[in-house]
Amino acid sequence: MASVSNHLISSFSYPRSAASLARRGDSPSVFRREHYSFKSSSDFNGNKFGRILTCAAQTGRRQVEIVYDPEERFNRLADEVDKNTKLSRLTLFSPCKINVFLRITGKREDGFHDLASLFHVISLGDTIKFSLSPSKTKDRLSTNVPGVPVDDRNLIIKALNLYRMKTGTNNFFWIHLDKKVPTGAGLGGGSSNAATALWAANQFSGFLVTEKELQEWSGEIGSDIPFFFSNGAAYCTGRGEVVQDLPHALPTDLPMVLIKPQEACPTAERLHLGKTSSVDPLTLLEKCVQSGISQDVCVNDLEPPAFDVLPSLKKLKQRVLAAGRGQYSAVFMSGSGSTIVGIGSPDPPQFVYDEDEYNDIFISGMISCNYLLSMAPVVCRLPSQLAHFESLSITPALPVFRLKVSPPFLLRAISIPAISEPAANASSHGENATLRPQWKAAIDLKWIRDNKELVAANIRNRNSTANLELVLELYEDFCSLQKEVERMRGERNIVANKMKGRLEPSVRQALVEEGKNLKESLAALEEDLVVLTDKLQLEAQCIPNITHPDVPTGGEEKSVVRHMVGNPPEFKFTAKDHIQLGKELDLFDFDSAAEVSGAKFYYLKNEAVLLEMALINWAISEVSRRGFTPLITPEIVRSSVVEKCGFQPRGDNTQVYSIEDSNQCLIGTAEIPVGGIHMDSIIPDSSLPLKYVAYSHCFRTEAGAAGSATRGLYRVHQFSKVEMFVFCRPNESNLYHEELVKIEEDLFASLGLHFKTLDMATSDLGAPAYRKFDVEAWMPGLERYGEISSASNCTDYQSRRLGIRYRPAPSDPSVAAPKKGKGGASSPTQFVHTLNATACAVPRMIICLLENFQQEDGSVIIPEKLRPFMGGLSTITPKLKS
Repeated sequence: MASVSNHLISSFSYPRSAASLARRGDSPSVFRREHYSFKSSSDFNGNKFGRILTCAAQTGRRQVEIVYDPEERFNRLADEVDKNTKLSRLTLFSPCKINVFLRITGKREDGFHDLASLFHVISLGDTIKFSLSPSKTKDRLSTNVPGVPVDDRNLIIKALNLYRMKTGTNNFFWIHLDKKVPTGAGLGGGSSNAATALWAANQFSGFLVTEKELQEWSGEIGSDIPFFFSNGAAYCTGRGEVVQDLPHALPTDLPMVLIKPQEACPTAERLHLGKTSSVDPLTLLEKCVQSGISQDVCVNDLEPPAFDVLPSLKKLKQRVLAAGRGQYSAVFMSGSGSTIVGIGSPDPPQFVYDEDEYNDIFISGMISCNYLLSMAPVVCRLPSQLAHFESLSITPALPVFRLKVSPPFLLRAISIPAISEPAANASSHGENATLRPQWKAAIDLKWIRDNKELVAANIRNRNSTANLELVLELYEDFCSLQKEVERMRGERNIVANKMKGRLEPSVRQALVEEGKNLKESLAALEEDLVVLTDKLQLEAQCIPNITHPDVPTGGEEKSVVRHMVGNPPEFKFTAKDHIQLGKELDLFDFDSAAEVSGAKFYYLKNEAVLLEMALINWAISEVSRRGFTPLITPEIVRSSVVEKCGFQPRGDNTQVYSIEDSNQCLIGTAEIPVGGIHMDSIIPDSSLPLKYVAYSHCFRTEAGAAGSATRGLYRVHQFSKVEMFVFCRPNESNLYHEELVKIEEDLFASLGLHFKTLDMATSDLGAPAYRKFDVEAWMPGLERYGEISSASNCTDYQSRRLGIRYRPAPSDPSVAAPKKGKGGASSPTQFVHTLNATACAVPRMIICLLENFQQEDGSVIIPEKLRPFMGGLSTITPKLKS
């Protein structure tokens, strides 16, 4: 059976340590103190592998999940998937490694050192998501850790460039790196990421080359990378690129703890190597294989110079040894980094919890991945099937260990913004530090530049604060700097190519110096380009959507009435408002709610509860009949999703409740979670349009709202709402906008309400809206019309931020035919258009029903359409007073 690279194995065997950390949302930048204990890997013996679950959603995307199942084997995969679809998305686990021993055996002519080391993967690692990009010029990398380079300084990008150079392929990718391995730890996190990227690129390209070839190529960009194409345990020599697989290097059950202080340790190239050990590395290997890991086996020639540079690291190792009192069979520094490894127990010593000196260290307990190696013969059968998946995310829930979290009072409550957090982290270079956007919108800056006057007028008409002149200035600077960077990269490549042949020493040295100077200059320019790109993105995100040409210009008073439906009710008595009706009918309790929760909260009571449930069920039922898929959404979402939908989760007048010390918010409308349901995906053309009707609670701060017109249920902090949402092709969004407002009008007319539909003026449009229709119903108690619904066409404003595209069918006349040799018959992807509309905002509907259908005797008639949903109740009558 052919060997399986350990990143491949990990992609199908996702250790729960990384999964648990990902679910907890812990920031990898300031690692919280956590440790884990593991079950014996003997639990995996026998006929216990996995089952494949597949489902074809309405979107047409195939979802594949591999979960632990004692009844089935992975080799049933081929029978469970559609073999005619292609791979477009891949989620992989990228494990790190430890060096059980590391001997420096000599210095090379190129200035590097020869080594001999036992490498072994462990169950700590990063998660990397790959998806094909429509770009044919550039990969796009994002990460959850500030400071990690996302350009070609990152080994992931270098690996993808290497693969394209070697194979001549032109696949480019969107990549998100969910980093769990601390940087500067000597655990090979970056090298593993590079190997995973090479392996992923090969999957997307249809297995053009063997893993052996990938392993050989990988040594060109990093000496540790070839190891990650091994079986997970290997004896490595040379600079690390000569890899000899070891099938049974370590004991089956091997718990350990990793302790890494915040300080980074210089790499071996920067360390002055004094005396090194004289022990034969093959002797160390033999002892390790025969007797297991012990203190005398774990020799690391980089420890003494590292301890000279970081005396605190030496102190940490000594204290772990002393405090362990025999619980660790070995304590050593792994590789060239600053991580201290304790073998034999997953439990950290108590002093790291008790002493302030160790407040911000990274601690994690884990197991070697021999259980992965034992599954290799089964997993080996899987790669040939990968090309049959359109969307693949493999995260089996293997029962590896149980989670133990250190006491809460021992954790330092530090929350570093992840990628989904608003741009709140600044550079540390003084007062002029630039805020960094934590997500990027695909804004068509060239179109904005070419249509400057139209965009400027749109900004003025909407009373937007966007600074178009600054955006255009930054864009010109960006274009110039990008050209300079590309020019310098070309010069660097020319110098590199010149060095490939046999050269005179003097010529080679001159080229080395020239390449070094180019590298330094290029690094400075690339850093400037990153800063400039961040500034440009932040400013450009403030520009609102363009406006439909028929939208009236001006304030709300300029809005135009499109339809007027019904007539106001005529009462022969003095009409009451909903507050008085609710009090007399015992439907609301505002006073108790104010005591419990504060102003603008309420209790619904008696028939009001039934009325809310009836309105929700009626709305969902009516809209579902028109081809909409019902949803109940999450009510807590990431701040980034709120922003991408066009709402501002931060600021003095925000309507969004943000959760303190987190990157999450309460939703103000189901538009937000429904908009995000297809985030970062390509929807098949045949699946469009996608129509959803979603129920959720909504939470709004209602900042600045006051006055008699907002009393009672009219403007509250929490309410229930049924929302419609559509994803469609760009040329169809105006049609679906009309369909949505027609549904709204039909719903409200069926209840017998008097209302008007308005085409809202420019200053009343939110940033995402291209056009917005509001429905305002007559409210007799307020003696005015009040908004009960709106319907907005957001065109591609939200989809450009959420990354939602579709690939038009070749027969679509709106799509230009691809150029010869450029993608064949496959059409380029386009951004979908999104629309949203309110089917039923419950509190305001209750206001309308109570005030419009009140009777002289104080009762309220229930509209016939709602009676089946209220158990046949036709009238709400005053309660008898005892």
